[in-house]
Amino acid sequence: MREGISVNTTSIPQQADIFPYFQPIISLQTKQIAGYEMLGRWKQNGHIQSLGPFFHPSGANEDDQIRLDRYLREQAIGQFAQYKDTDTRLFLNMRPSWIYRRWKEGRTYPTIEMLKRTGLAGERIVIEITEHAFEGEMAELTEMVRMYRAYGCLIAIDDVGSGFSYFDRIACLQPDIIKIDLKILKRSAVHRGYGALLRSFSIVASQLGASLLVEGVENESDLRQALSHGARYVQGFLFSQAKPQFEAPPTYADEIGQQIASYRADTQRFWERQMSRERRIEVQLTSVVYAHLERWKQASDSEQRDVDAWLARMTPSLPREVLRAYVCREDGEQLTANYVRQNQQNKVDQQNKVDQQHKVEQQNHQNQQNQGDQPEQRDQGDHWHRDTHVIGANWSWRPYFIPSVIRMKNTKQGLFSAPYMDLEGMTAIQTFCFPLDEHHFVFLDMESDDYRKGM
Repeated sequence: MREGISVNTTSIPQQADIFPYFQPIISLQTKQIAGYEMLGRWKQNGHIQSLGPFFHPSGANEDDQIRLDRYLREQAIGQFAQYKDTDTRLFLNMRPSWIYRRWKEGRTYPTIEMLKRTGLAGERIVIEITEHAFEGEMAELTEMVRMYRAYGCLIAIDDVGSGFSYFDRIACLQPDIIKIDLKILKRSAVHRGYGALLRSFSIVASQLGASLLVEGVENESDLRQALSHGARYVQGFLFSQAKPQFEAPPTYADEIGQQIASYRADTQRFWERQMSRERRIEVQLTSVVYAHLERWKQASDSEQRDVDAWLARMTPSLPREVLRAYVCREDGEQLTANYVRQNQQNKVDQQNKVDQQHKVEQQNHQNQQNQGDQPEQRDQGDHWHRDTHVIGANWSWRPYFIPSVIRMKNTKQGLFSAPYMDLEGMTAIQTFCFPLDEHHFVFLDMESDDYRKGM
């Protein structure tokens, strides 16, 4: 964890003036304190300050940094060995270059030696490999980490996303915990690209069997972002700053319980709205496609195979949620132009109208029930643009395409894809697919709500 509190790095602290503080790490699974990250503190001129800047690569002489870091680590391990709650773990930051230096000098592991002296079990330690430059071979770093694992320690990769080499380290080290950098979390709340990156880390963690730890959680919005991206652990000022003492494991259980309950209720309401919207749209789209199936048979059986003209005749009947329509063969080749609703080009940012859209959807759903679920006609001012440059394109590389085709061929019913990012408009899209016959399928794209934006 990086800290930015100012400290004078031109002078070297005396050991008597530095000591470890401990910031709690909360498990969202148990609502208990799961561990503590050790953070160095310096008493200078009567004030307690962070040692973070001193340990910055440009902060001081590396030999002094290593010496004082080792002293702080030994103090922290000694204190933690006296802490009787054996379900909590101590998180220790380890710079790869420092581990490598001792390893090259004599294959020694000072932290393991400290654990042996205090009798603290390795299972109660998490080694955080920080995102700093490492000049050795990745195989050597993997070997060093393997020794800590053999002693029972868990491995975390810290500050993921802050440097260029974290994917290499994740792949090679296969950490038990992936710790997300604060900047990515903050940017994900306002920038869709960072949200996608954060979701990718969540997927990587689940594929590796690792847990996601989000640090820097300072308010409810941060916590909801962490929850929505699958964080198992959280850490930050929303709960506590670093302190000199340990706390009872359930200290924050009530607060966490209330936050999770509120998040769960809001998320449940969102998904209920989403499912209602999907059911309504599915009924409308199915009705429209069935109404044009007889013409489809004529078009697909004709010598000209006038599939494009068939789609052009159907588009005026599509509900206004549909932004784009096209037909593909089962092998993924697109047979028609893209028919794109013209007003798609003038859409405002969906995030600014989420609440209003939910109200409209609820009203539309009620109106639809009152009208016997008749398909909604397009607005009088709507026009469809025919984009021919995609004819002949193949979409079988899309992750959803082949599974969707197989499901449709087996169920003879339409289905929605999972949301994904549109290549052209860079908006979240969801596709409704429907089988026209055994070999042809119509695809109807519509904008997708992103539930994380509403949390």
